[in-house]
Amino acid sequence: MAVDKSDWVAGKILANQAAQRGEAPFMQFEDGRMHTYGEAHRLSNQAGNGFAAAGVDFGESLQVKTPWQGGDGKASNDPHRTKKAAK
Repeated sequence: MAVDKSDWVAGKILANQAAQRGEAPFMQFEDGRMHTYGEAHRLSNQAGNGFAAAGVDFGESLQVKTPWQGGDGKASNDPHRTKKAAK
């Protein structure tokens, strides 16, 4: 028996959770503020629309590189940098 996996897409899962849970807590980054399901859904749509406006087509792969911020508040591209390593 085949399983329908058409709803197993991150965007659809997040949309469903945002509809059900709205402003309930979704995730919090270390020492950061809490993000809700609704906020995460809005931000992901905003990012997707930005990529589409830049010419990225649906289903196309892309890589996003962001600076990593260490415990000293300085940006770094090393994701293994920790507060202890920054001292």
